[in-house]
Amino acid sequence: MLIFHDYPVQGALFDMDGTMFDTERLRFQTLKQASQELIGQEFSDEYLMQCLGLSAQTAEQLAQSFYGEDVPYKAIRKRADELELESVRHNGVPIKKGLIQVLERLRKSGLRMAVATSSRRAIAEEYLINANVYKFFDLLVCGDEVEKGKPHPEIFIKAAQKLNLQPQQCLMFEDSENGICSACDAGGITILFKDIKEPNDSMLAKANFYY
Repeated sequence: MLIFHDYPVQGALFDMDGTMFDTERLRFQTLKQASQELIGQEFSDEYLMQCLGLSAQTAEQLAQSFYGEDVPYKAIRKRADELELESVRHNGVPIKKGLIQVLERLRKSGLRMAVATSSRRAIAEEYLINANVYKFFDLLVCGDEVEKGKPHPEIFIKAAQKLNLQPQQCLMFEDSENGICSACDAGGITILFKDIKEPNDSMLAKANFYY
């Protein structure tokens, strides 16, 4: 167990993209390239910013509202996945500064640890293995394994349950608005990291700690 600012902690649940890895910018780039290839139009920054932390299903619904019901979202996402994996295999996963030290410290404190990511399992496993951090985690819960994606709290509740912990016993690390809403509503001890989007007052209100 770890005492963190008077909170007794037994688990740590990590979002992946934007929290552990600096992959949100890469994701924007590959989605823009894939959409340009398939519909002759790049996905806008406005759309992509609203997608941060969303499940694929919700991002598809949002794409339909931006680009019409017939937008081939699944094909665009599949092509973006291919481009992203190609980049990661060639250049490696861009790891956030300090990640390894944090993971080592939490592990040494005896915490049970999980990844709770909106990404598909195939992508998440490849990234975690490539970055040499898979070994720190007891389990993964991925976007294709939950009924309701972030901002719904299901993914964090499910990850805590799989670790045989209550959400309130877990640190929950996030970077996006949808993610911090998910973690807060799950009842965790929420830690918000600044990434691609400047946090608004609503995000900060849902964070127990902000860095």
